[in-house]
Amino acid sequence: ANGFPVRRALKLVKLMAFPKADLIIYIDVPPQVGIERKSKTGKLDRHESDRRLLEKAKEIYEREIKSNVLGKWVVVDGTKNIKEVHQEILDVLKREGLI
Repeated sequence: ANGFPVRRALKLVKLMAFPKADLIIYIDVPPQVGIERKSKTGKLDRHESDRRLLEKAKEIYEREIKSNVLGKWVVVDGTKNIKEVHQEILDVLKREGLI
C-alpha cells in the first residue's frame, strides 16, 4: 500500500507457483476503529496513524480476498469484542476441518 505494485507482486506469486495457504483469516477492522483502539493502548507509529495508508491497504486486501490468488480467505468481523472474534475464528477453523 506504500508504493510496491501489488499486481506485480501477485504476478510473481503466480509465476513462481507459490503454494496456496489452506486458509487465510482476515480480521476486518475499519481503519478508524483500528486507530481508535491502538490510540487507547499506546502511541501510533507512522503507519498506524496514516488513515489514508490504512484505507489503501484495506482496499488491497479486499481485492485479494476476491481474487483468491494466495488461498482461500474467510473474513471475520473485527469490530466485535475479543471473545466474539476469538469464537468466530474457532468456528471457522472447525467448519473448515482444521481443528
